[in-house]
Amino acid sequence: MYRKYIYEKKFVKNNFAGTLPIFINDSGEKIDFLERINSDFKLNDSAIFDFFLYTSFLPDNSPIKGVKILGAGMDIRGTSQYSSLKMDNLNLNREEFVLGIKKRLVDFIKKNLRERNGLMLSGGIDSAILLALLPKNTVCVTWGGWGENSTDVVYAKKTAKKFGVKDHYFVYPEKNDLNIYINYIKKIGLPMTYAASIAYIKMSRKFDELGISNFYMGQNADTLFMDYPAPQLVKKIKYLKKFIPNFLNPFRYSNKLGKFFKNNITEYEQFLAIFKSSSIYPRYVKNLNDNYWFSKKEFIKRNFPNDVNDEHKKIILIEQILTESRKSQIYQNTIPNIVGIKANCPYYSKELIKFIFRIPHKYIKEKKYSKQLLKDLAGQLGVPKEVIEKGKKGLSWGYSEFIKSQQYKISWDVFEKDNFINKYIDVKKIRIDKGNVFSVFDAIRSIWIWKELFIEKNNIKTIMNKLGNFEAQED
Repeated sequence: MYRKYIYEKKFVKNNFAGTLPIFINDSGEKIDFLERINSDFKLNDSAIFDFFLYTSFLPDNSPIKGVKILGAGMDIRGTSQYSSLKMDNLNLNREEFVLGIKKRLVDFIKKNLRERNGLMLSGGIDSAILLALLPKNTVCVTWGGWGENSTDVVYAKKTAKKFGVKDHYFVYPEKNDLNIYINYIKKIGLPMTYAASIAYIKMSRKFDELGISNFYMGQNADTLFMDYPAPQLVKKIKYLKKFIPNFLNPFRYSNKLGKFFKNNITEYEQFLAIFKSSSIYPRYVKNLNDNYWFSKKEFIKRNFPNDVNDEHKKIILIEQILTESRKSQIYQNTIPNIVGIKANCPYYSKELIKFIFRIPHKYIKEKKYSKQLLKDLAGQLGVPKEVIEKGKKGLSWGYSEFIKSQQYKISWDVFEKDNFINKYIDVKKIRIDKGNVFSVFDAIRSIWIWKELFIEKNNIKTIMNKLGNFEAQED
């Protein structure tokens, strides 16, 4: 089957960044996933486990048996351009690495510019660097998950003022957001957690309202520089488990870290699942067999360069081609595409990724993996000092009041009785132990909504009513 598509120059492959998910059937033909998901289909259980463990479907898995997702740089043969990455360190000095990063960002930005351009401007350095490199008439939109006093709003204003931005808009949570969110799951055909998607939904809609069809975002910088807790802790714990038996658990008094020594988990992808599932895995997962982990191991082996020996590079590659990138593709890139907007991600540029994987680890791990090379570049470009020095904070959403609401209790009641959800996880036990952890609730609600839309074939009004919300409408 592969020969046919190569000969006819229809060789199906995804770009290096895997910007948008590509779906193919068993014959290697590209298909319309939304059309297929809206018809009768056989469910792929592995994909549902993916979502509970990683809050996204991972390549090659799609929720439909016989349909595969092509991940970053993958082709129909199941191989990826990442397997040919060079891993040897470049013999450059610090300043040359900073300039090398800048050059590759500039090249990508110039290549994708249009007459009018937008930027999802957060309060951090990743998007601030992009603003410094973009044209002066760039339109900025910022998400304020906790209202006007959100960290992103406060610091984005400082960055925008520094670079003379004339058009800076802000979007905030609104009463009808759950309705909008469910509509987007219906339009995309894949589940998405609310907390990770609502900001991109609202900002994309604002750009569409402003007539901007081309924007940039700082996605993937944190992944490349390992500037977030999950991979940092996983790297340390995997190292410790090489030398310390489980019964000598050094974290026995820690609820967060002790669990890593209470089981036989040994692989990076399994450790990452604990973090990304908010500890749903492994304690509350049901019916997950060894074949699931074997397929993940085979995927990683098939897509890894042969000469990657550095443990830091191993874990970032796993995040880049499997666990974190998939979420990025669906949430941050597919959402804008729904309203006809192209999302440009300079930190996902092929040339930049190739360059960063050849930077010696000593530069990456400086000050506990805090993106010091990017901070050097930000300083050179004139990003405000307080923006450079502020602590890291992800996109926010004020969920504390929602947890206290009657709607929250009604939703848990529905999930606890749902046979589909309970096939994969023990909802009753989860509710007892983690009932007030919004990230856990969010993951369960996301897959439940998806099930209601595409398996039960319920309309949005019915779904909203079941969740105790009676203000549904089609978007």
